[in-house]
Amino acid sequence: MIRLLQKNLLLMALIISCVACGDEDTLPKTEPINSEYTLTSKSTNIVELKQINNGGEVVTLNSSEVERYFGDRLQHATPKEFQFKENSVTIVLHSDLKREYQFKWVDKGLYIRTDSSGDWVYCAEKD
Repeated sequence: MIRLLQKNLLLMALIISCVACGDEDTLPKTEPINSEYTLTSKSTNIVELKQINNGGEVVTLNSSEVERYFGDRLQHATPKEFQFKENSVTIVLHSDLKREYQFKWVDKGLYIRTDSSGDWVYCAEKD
């Protein structure tokens, strides 16, 4: 059970990764409140992935360890598009799983509000 929880925590950390969107996906300068648009991922990079050991020790994994633990499953857990509608964003993964969050832009950074703590977490950046 603990090992399953550790893997789920690692996947959650992976999903919160740095994603860049292409120039053709840039947002209009002024957006109406009820606007709807979709941004497609151009690239995905793991910003940080941590493992929480049984004793509570937190260890940052390097890229070879990430590949060893997850293999090609990383491709299925990373965002392929962001669908914006009013004040929410739906993140669609390559495995077609969807998750909806409240969002805000800070400069070019996309921040989402977490369900558990209500904190704003950096999610992606547009270029």
